[in-house]
Amino acid sequence: MTQLNDTIALLSKDIHMPRSARYFGRVYIGLTLFCILVTTSLTFASSFYQWLVFRPDYWNSLMNIGATPHVGLKQLIPVIIGVTILFNIRASFYPETDSRGWHYALSLIPLIVFPVLFILALYNMELSQWSDAIIGGSLARCVLLIPSLALIILAAQIAALIHSAPQHPVWLGFRAGIIAGASATLIYAFFCTEDSPAFYGLWYSIGILLTGGIGALSGRHFLRW
Repeated sequence: MTQLNDTIALLSKDIHMPRSARYFGRVYIGLTLFCILVTTSLTFASSFYQWLVFRPDYWNSLMNIGATPHVGLKQLIPVIIGVTILFNIRASFYPETDSRGWHYALSLIPLIVFPVLFILALYNMELSQWSDAIIGGSLARCVLLIPSLALIILAAQIAALIHSAPQHPVWLGFRAGIIAGASATLIYAFFCTEDSPAFYGLWYSIGILLTGGIGALSGRHFLRW
């Protein structure tokens, strides 16, 4: 019997039992939040070198949020998008915890808020104003910077999610990309002076979805098992 126990102990010596989905979820969320803070710090540090300029009227706009609610929405909506998905994403880590499609659909509902604001803004404008409102003065910077700022956050998530075993890796990567894109949008809004929902309702959505697409491709290549 002693020899049998010794044999079992020897065979199981190098076996590492996987952590629970709950534990892994906490580690993943903690790492994601940490990378958001790092990206925020690096972005604000760059503003000291004039690579980005913090909008001078930002705090005044927040203090008068009742008069300028569209300014606050630029950051409130990304927070809702990111938090909603972040705290529901651990249901996708392992096949035994995978939820049904409606669960995913509900967590993505906040994504439609930006497009709705875009449509409502255009509806309340004259047709001749549409072009100027949509193009604004920083279109290229907005579309480029949101995915760029999101890359560090997304890379950290993918690095963590490699240790998971998702049933739908592309879908998991997409959701990670949306979290990264929403976080980058939250950061970018500190520097964005475009306050028309006709602008940010469209281009913030595109920036977030571009990052979601990068996440989906990453999930396809790195999260398959």
